[in-house]
Amino acid sequence: MDFNIFLARFGLSPDNFVNKLNEPIPFEKGFIYEVEEQKRDVFSPCCHEKAYINNYNTIEYNCSNIEYIDDVIRIKRIRYRCSKCGKTFTLKLDGIPRNAKVTRQNLLLMFQDFKKTIPFSDIASKYKISTMRAIQIFNENFPYINRLPMPEIMCVDEIYFKDQVLETKYSCILYDYKKRSIVDMIVSRQKGILDEYFSSISTKELQNVKFFVSDMYDVYASIRAKFFPNAIHIVDIFHVIRLLTVAVNQLRVRAMNTKTEKGSLHYKFMSSHYKLFLCRHENIPNKFYILKSTGEIFHYDDLVFDCLKLDSYLTIGYSVLQDLFHYSNMHTYTEALNFIEFIYGRLIGCGNELLEKVGKSYKKWRFEIASAFSSAYKGSRITNSIAENTNNKIKTLYKVGYGYRNFQTFRNRIMYILNK
Repeated sequence: MDFNIFLARFGLSPDNFVNKLNEPIPFEKGFIYEVEEQKRDVFSPCCHEKAYINNYNTIEYNCSNIEYIDDVIRIKRIRYRCSKCGKTFTLKLDGIPRNAKVTRQNLLLMFQDFKKTIPFSDIASKYKISTMRAIQIFNENFPYINRLPMPEIMCVDEIYFKDQVLETKYSCILYDYKKRSIVDMIVSRQKGILDEYFSSISTKELQNVKFFVSDMYDVYASIRAKFFPNAIHIVDIFHVIRLLTVAVNQLRVRAMNTKTEKGSLHYKFMSSHYKLFLCRHENIPNKFYILKSTGEIFHYDDLVFDCLKLDSYLTIGYSVLQDLFHYSNMHTYTEALNFIEFIYGRLIGCGNELLEKVGKSYKKWRFEIASAFSSAYKGSRITNSIAENTNNKIKTLYKVGYGYRNFQTFRNRIMYILNK
């Protein structure tokens, strides 16, 4: 192999080394490649006097970027001594950062791996360094990744992250709906921390936000009113429907345990096919349920309605849920507002504490829900789907990394991966 090509493989400059190629030395896990530093006429960096060679020493650098292979480059280095002050020093080698144990080329390859959804431990194993050193390299090269500008449509959501210093369990994430990217991650969703964060942003930039999308968390409503008074507040449709879905499911469990006998037809069906009570009626499959003990056959549709008859509150909840599923028929804000008023009017006063609680929440957030149901932006509805989708990617990274203790490292890694 040509000497220049050999050094280029490791990202090293041929000008720094003696032009002689030694055969690689095999050992148990890979190869050792030996090179010798080129002698040069140098001057002391402190006295600027001519220096002479003091001694030689051998330093090894990891140059492997393949797991289970430990290739090493062994460099015979020269240490110079100043002829005036007697201080010793070494010269910088192109391609090897000072005091580093990996080559510049491997660092660049590590930067590419930092963009992948793989834990620091796997990256460390690949480049034969410790996990803490991999994290340290990331923090040294990416101490802070700047946030993006405030977008026209900003989605706000949270993800689980336990901060032991602040004693909080959820961090807040801001998304750009149009660009499908993360604007920033904030260590906590607590009101005081969000107040401090948005107070540091100029009023002119905050005014760029025309739509503010969130779930039904009171702090988000307070933040929207204080910092984005002219933005339309939209409650995500998913959370609106999920609120009633959870209540209906609780009623299903309650009816199953109190109105049926364990092991009976209705008990088995309600237990194993709970999703049929939480979906659109038209999505109930055209299938038959076979009772194994007797061989009797029942259509799914018939069994669903037979089970609903067991409890009047379950019937009411299911009926209102079916109506709520047809929010897409609303186009204008007035239509949507009348629709949600009709929905919570059926829930409040029905006599069931679960349904009444949902109805009161709908009433409290009726204006934000109406904005969600109407075609508020260029004839289409705005949802928090981008946030929910990205949250799944963040959760995956959090899980494969076995959790992160330092929020700043976690934030920078997420921003680096998802906004690459």
